[in-house]
Amino acid sequence: AEDPKHYGRKARWAPGVEVLGREELPEVQERLRHVDGVTVIIYDQRCAAEARRLRKRGLLEEPPQRVVINEAVCEGCGDCSTKSNCLSVLPIETEFGTKRQIHDLSCNRDYTCLEGDCPSFVTVTPTRRDRRRPRRASRRQSARSPLPPGSVPAPPPCTIDGQYGIYFTGIGGTGVITANRIIAAAAESAGLVIRGMDQTGLSQKAGAVASHLNLAADEDALGAASISSAGADLYLSGDILQAAGEKNLSKVAAGRTIAVIDRDLTPTAAMLQTGAAPPELSTLEEAITEQVGADRVAFLDSTKIAEVLLGNSMLANVVLLGAACQLGGLPVSLADIDHAMERQGRTAADNREAFEWGRWAVHDRSAVDALLLAAEAEAASDQARLFDPSAAACATASNLVAAGSVPEELRDLLVRRASQVIDYQDAALAKRFLKLVEQAAQADDDAHGWALSRAVAESWFKLLTYKDEYEVARLHLKVDYDHVANELGIDGPYSVTYHLHPPTLRRLGRTSKLPMGTPYRLSFHVLRRMKRLRGTPFDVFGWDRERRLERAVIEEYRQLVEELLGPETAQPYDSLVRLAASAMAIKGYGPIKVAAVDRWRSEVAELRRSSSPAPIDPTA
Repeated sequence: AEDPKHYGRKARWAPGVEVLGREELPEVQERLRHVDGVTVIIYDQRCAAEARRLRKRGLLEEPPQRVVINEAVCEGCGDCSTKSNCLSVLPIETEFGTKRQIHDLSCNRDYTCLEGDCPSFVTVTPTRRDRRRPRRASRRQSARSPLPPGSVPAPPPCTIDGQYGIYFTGIGGTGVITANRIIAAAAESAGLVIRGMDQTGLSQKAGAVASHLNLAADEDALGAASISSAGADLYLSGDILQAAGEKNLSKVAAGRTIAVIDRDLTPTAAMLQTGAAPPELSTLEEAITEQVGADRVAFLDSTKIAEVLLGNSMLANVVLLGAACQLGGLPVSLADIDHAMERQGRTAADNREAFEWGRWAVHDRSAVDALLLAAEAEAASDQARLFDPSAAACATASNLVAAGSVPEELRDLLVRRASQVIDYQDAALAKRFLKLVEQAAQADDDAHGWALSRAVAESWFKLLTYKDEYEVARLHLKVDYDHVANELGIDGPYSVTYHLHPPTLRRLGRTSKLPMGTPYRLSFHVLRRMKRLRGTPFDVFGWDRERRLERAVIEEYRQLVEELLGPETAQPYDSLVRLAASAMAIKGYGPIKVAAVDRWRSEVAELRRSSSPAPIDPTA
């Protein structure tokens, strides 16, 4: 059960029944598989998607605690996705590769992501709550971009000849069915008859959802509730991966169907947990275009429009409706749609605005793209500040790089990385960093775009700046939590809790994280000042076997690179780059990192075997 205490001590259970917390489920499953005969597990927890719907309607209190990930501390190992199996834990691209972030608007508040073995998780909780007052809009929601100047011409007319089929697919919990309900309400307002069916079986895991809607002038023209094969006149999808699926594409008919597809690709659970690369967007677009026809399909960045320009990604599907209308894909008038949106209550204004953005995306794509670029640049600037080195470190690093012999093309990268190394520890470590990169540059050339030098620089930097207690403390202190709370829509005072599981606690037998409140932030200041002890005999944290492993890997990588750059090497250039970049796969904390190091060592051995020239047979 989610809450074993819910039943109370007087619950009249049959003999042999145990009531346990949901975290015990894997152990119980393993135990019962060895029991002969029939065994039963009852899992008691409210459906997360249903809980989210009730919270939106004000029928269920929303947990106040918000989860955020410090991207500077995150290693991108994906253990939080593995533990939670939650698609609100999304990948985010940073200058240090793919990290993770929590998508707050779609978060179900079950907090299982906190079980990920990583110190990057922080919870922010309001300390004063007025239940009568709704939660304040976040900064992104309140600072919406205005629509482009001017007006959008009326969409071309769309007539119904018999039955008009609309097939809408996407991800559960993102408003696919709500968007189709708007069309249905508009059709009723226009005097049409409707028949539909929703397939929501997988929505509780943010899986595939499909909504079928058939419209007609009279009942006699209506057939089955579902859209038949090649029966869609309008094909909408809030996820391009779903849209390109063979089952969904079977609903379209070339020359008949109008398709409006969101280019956003929601990673599947398998992608998040295994790190598997998603399909190329161009491949997915090509598959859809081939079935529909290039002149009848529109690919939009509706999720990006909703999230960046409207501050609410849940409006993405309404953006698609606006685009479909402007393309002539909705057999209802603008007045009918407006009337339908009036029935949405407090979300009516948001839906109207999202609908207009969709129309603009079709009418003047370049204007919308320009606004997106400007808003994304501001967001990127916010993210970069978390990784930016100090001004003093930049000045020192510039002098160190200028004193060395590195190609001009690498100077900006090396100044930034050397500055970050100085902030991590000191200039001596920055000199060590630059020395190996300079060796790589001497064996590299511009003809290959300095790929080997860049691979060495990034891998060497990653290994040298391993995230020990001093570094985690420093990186947590860099976060402006006033800004974070504002982003989350928290009004008034709040508390910050860090969820940590340092190696010292592991050795003492603690198997779970320890929530540490704001007072623990004082210890972060102490740890940050102690960073100069790193690697010295006085570094008590350095005695831990994980820290010894990290230092051993640094030495192994240095020897590997020097050997690869030596005159005796016979490796092809591509193999050198792969070997130099291989250390980027070492991610995570604790046992996860130990396993990653083992995989890296095996990968290096395999790469060296596979790329080494075959021995010469003296008898040949």
